Amino acid sequence: MLGVYTLAILCNIITMADRREWLTVSGSDRVELERRVRSRAVAAREAQRARIVLLASQGYSGLEICELVGVSEPSVEKWRCQYDQSGLARLEEQPRPGRPRAVVDDDKVREVL
Repeated sequence: MLGVYTLAILCNIITMADRREWLTVSGSDRVELERRVRSRAVAAREAQRARIVLLASQGYSGLEICELVGVSEPSVEKWRCQYDQSGLARLEEQPRPGRPRAVVDDDKVREVL
């Protein structure tokens, strides 16, 4: 049998997991996000981020978005917050830390082989 304290914790966890945080998206941003989702020229990561923001603006919970988009809940929360703080600019691919990849041309490959 569950104690009152344990039951309260479980209820809080369930409530938090299913919380719905509405995200306000302007009309022009919505048009751009929908374009990114439909575009074949946009990187898959950017299209996925746009879809997360659109679903959040439609009132889907974090767990629902996870299931629909196929990402983890921390990822959903990250991109929601990124958009909320800085708009569309933060959804674009940012430079990654570390040394850039070396571009190897055909001559180098033949030389190594």
